[in-house]
Amino acid sequence: MRALYQKLFILVISLILISQFGWAQRSVPSMAPAITVSPTSFSYILPVGSGTVADVLSIGNAGTDDLLWNLQEGQPVLHLNNGRVLPVRLQQQGRVRGANWVAPPSSYLAEIPKGAEDTRVGPAVLEGLGGPDDFGYQFIDSDEPGGPAFVWQDITTSGTQVFLNDDDFIEVSLPFAFPFYGVEKNAVKISSNGYLTFGPDGEEALNLPIPVPAVPNDIICPFWDDLNPVLPNGRIHYYYDSTAPAFIVQYTNVKPFGGLGGTAQYTFQAVLKPDGEILFYYLDMRDILNRATVGIENAGGNDGLQIAFNTNYIHNNLAISISPGATWITADPISGTVTPGATQPVNLEIDISTLTPGLYEASLLVNSNDPAQPQVVIPVVLDVGPPDITVTPPSVDFGTVLVGSSGSATVTVGNQGAQDLSVSVTSLGGANPGSFAISSGAAPFIVPPGTTHDVVIDFIPLTPASFSASLSIESNDPDGSPVEVALSGIAVEPDIAVSPTTHNFGLMQLGNSASQSFTISNEGTGALNVSALDLTGSAAAEFSITSGAPGSIPPGGNMAVEVTFTPLTLGAKSAALEISSDDPDENPVVVPLSATVVPGNDPADIAVSPLSVDFGNVVPGSSAGATVTVANEGQQELFVYSSALGGANPSEFAIVSGAAPFSVLPGTSHEIALSFNPTLPAGFSASLVIQSNDPDENPVVVALNGTGFAPEIAVSPSGHDYGDVQLGSSASQSFTVSNEGTEMLDVTALDLTGSDAADFSVTTGAPGSIPPGGSLTVEVTFAPQSLGAKTAALEIASN
Repeated sequence: MRALYQKLFILVISLILISQFGWAQRSVPSMAPAITVSPTSFSYILPVGSGTVADVLSIGNAGTDDLLWNLQEGQPVLHLNNGRVLPVRLQQQGRVRGANWVAPPSSYLAEIPKGAEDTRVGPAVLEGLGGPDDFGYQFIDSDEPGGPAFVWQDITTSGTQVFLNDDDFIEVSLPFAFPFYGVEKNAVKISSNGYLTFGPDGEEALNLPIPVPAVPNDIICPFWDDLNPVLPNGRIHYYYDSTAPAFIVQYTNVKPFGGLGGTAQYTFQAVLKPDGEILFYYLDMRDILNRATVGIENAGGNDGLQIAFNTNYIHNNLAISISPGATWITADPISGTVTPGATQPVNLEIDISTLTPGLYEASLLVNSNDPAQPQVVIPVVLDVGPPDITVTPPSVDFGTVLVGSSGSATVTVGNQGAQDLSVSVTSLGGANPGSFAISSGAAPFIVPPGTTHDVVIDFIPLTPASFSASLSIESNDPDGSPVEVALSGIAVEPDIAVSPTTHNFGLMQLGNSASQSFTISNEGTGALNVSALDLTGSAAAEFSITSGAPGSIPPGGNMAVEVTFTPLTLGAKSAALEISSDDPDENPVVVPLSATVVPGNDPADIAVSPLSVDFGNVVPGSSAGATVTVANEGQQELFVYSSALGGANPSEFAIVSGAAPFSVLPGTSHEIALSFNPTLPAGFSASLVIQSNDPDENPVVVALNGTGFAPEIAVSPSGHDYGDVQLGSSASQSFTVSNEGTEMLDVTALDLTGSDAADFSVTTGAPGSIPPGGSLTVEVTFAPQSLGAKTAALEIASN
């Protein structure tokens, strides 16, 4: 039925307008107003808290008759960041709150005895949206497009139950500061009669129209009627949903006082949100629904938003949203008359002093008697607290970078605005964008207010030159997009050159040396870093770097390196000077070195080492070895034609290998291996006689010495008979181990062996060393374990 009323209302209005305009056209076709407006739209982008902005809408008349016009709002809305949409309203400048309040009939305020029938009838509700009141509150229900969804969150299990009597209330603390008619509320009274109040009276049973000064005031009425939760199954709960967040009060199966209404009972909720929005949800509303007040009222009772009073409006699964409108646009005047050819200014004021960040949209509807354009729609868009981009640094100079390497820099994008900064594009442009790259942090990305985001840029030159480019950052900053960051860098490249590129020292006599200087130059544009100077090759040991060291050479600079060749042996020699650097395409540089070594003028010069050999102590029958080295320190070849053993005891020694004849080139050597083979324990000596073509050291005699030694063990007594020993008794015998030799006697073990060794034991004495002439006492004890003859042996192991 309600939908039918709406359709009929719209139809009647439409017929009236058609009739009026048709009559005007037929009566005076030659005279008609023609509306003009300027501008045709308004758009503002303003930071939070920036106060007011004045503007002018000009309404003109290009027709031949007076233009009658008026302004009205056209479904203005506020888009919140959380996705919610709130209505706003057009308000005339200078309007005083409460000025449009009209007192209800006095009969509506008359006292009705408790339990008596309420015969008051309120106005019908024709639309599911309404307002604003003078503060700006408006409502919209779930039957309207864009209205709130019906979402029932039952709290009978999770919530706190309150136990109220008839005409009773309880005050509870709110979990957040709730704004209501411009005042933050921290506690609320829950009445048993279907309303919440921030005032002192929560017991009033008789529902009243809104607004009236009579108490209760400062109220939120989801369903104010004389209810009694004490009747069977009636319950009231409240609950704080911290995730929403929301404060919920739920009336469950509450009935009218005294059972009035027969089977009438009601289950509904009132929901308060921290941003000031109020929601009513109706789950199960039975029978009598036209005896309640639905709406809100301020503390003074002179402003309020009445949704329904004593009329059928509430139904199951209905949701109502009540929210304060944003009075951010005012106009003066809001109606007028414009004569033909004239214009009339309308002063607009955009006030964002109390607005939170968001996108606000409205339409100014200019209604007039222009038959061709009876209504002109003028869009108004207000973007409050837009994002405000900051970019640091404003330019990046990468300095000098080696070709083939890279340099890196960070550009920081910040947001000092009040809305999310959406960066949609980060691109490289300018003269040389290919020499730069965005390595991380590229768009798209979001920068929340008060935060930053890093974009990393790399400079990657491939050729030596100066390069420039720009980083372009495009965002939703209304006055700072795009931001251009200048990029520059210089690519440099060292270029090594070595002179001479090779060197042959020519014929070199043994015993001489020669030096050569090499120049390392940097013919490039960047510093050349010489990291190592090395000599390599088969004859590297005969070359040395006598001056110059690794280091940095600036462009156009050079470094001197001197290499000295000192031959050690005859023949062809080759080596190389290796120069390591950061030259990108010549690393390392190898400079070949060569020479041929020939004998010098000096004769052969024998050097023998050592000139005496002591073989030490050797057990007769064994041997010890030693090596004698014959070197040629001269410049001519050394010929050794004899190497013989002589002296006192040559037969105790032997030449094992390397015996003459042999030759030794300059700078080389030859080894003679000797051995000492003593046959007796005694001291021996001999000599190795080396004869050669050395003109002044011939022969060379190497003294040889060695000692044959042997310890001599003696044991006394050499055996022992313990005689008769009773079973259970024991007898001991001492043995003396003596060293009658010339060297240390090492006794390594004392063991008892034989079939009856278990009846004998060594009770004193242990393995050890006995010097010549010394002795060791060993005591053996016999302790028989059975009858009969017993035999065993003491075994003494030594060297």
